[in-house]
Amino acid sequence: MELPDTALPDTVADVEALDELLSRPTPGVVETLRALRGDVLILGVAGKMGPTLARMAVRAIELAGIGARVIGVSRFSDPAARDRLEAWGVETIACDLMDEAALTDLPDAPNVIYMVGTKFGAAEQQARTALAGPAAVPVRARPRPARSGSCSCRGAAAGPAGNRRRRRRARAGQCGFAR
Repeated sequence: MELPDTALPDTVADVEALDELLSRPTPGVVETLRALRGDVLILGVAGKMGPTLARMAVRAIELAGIGARVIGVSRFSDPAARDRLEAWGVETIACDLMDEAALTDLPDAPNVIYMVGTKFGAAEQQARTALAGPAAVPVRARPRPARSGSCSCRGAAAGPAGNRRRRRRARAGQCGFAR
């Protein structure tokens, strides 16, 4: 399979063209996914950036010629988002990541990407917002560290201090989310 053209167009005709453009994997993305072993699990896939990321991962995996799956997890409050992801080749699982019992049913995947967040109404739902924070769900979603090899987080814990903490915890054998 040939890499898509990465040149940017002068204009973007519509939302579909924008989705296609934003999900084009660069050679670097293809090589990165080629080096991964196993499936990719994206928590919070139906948010603002998740669908584009998941589609790019599927496209890069196809170009890399590896048999990994991209599995997207979300509440899917918008059924159209789930349908669109599945049409792009993303396997989907409906799951409320705040429900600890549901977390145990998630598949094992050595590569976890954390995209969970509260977009609107955070001030009115402070407890839920705190539970969805970058530090809370990865720990609750993956209580068995040996199951996961890597994780990318967004938000407050993803800065340099968060990276140092994750590396320190990984060296101590306390966290399977960082290497």
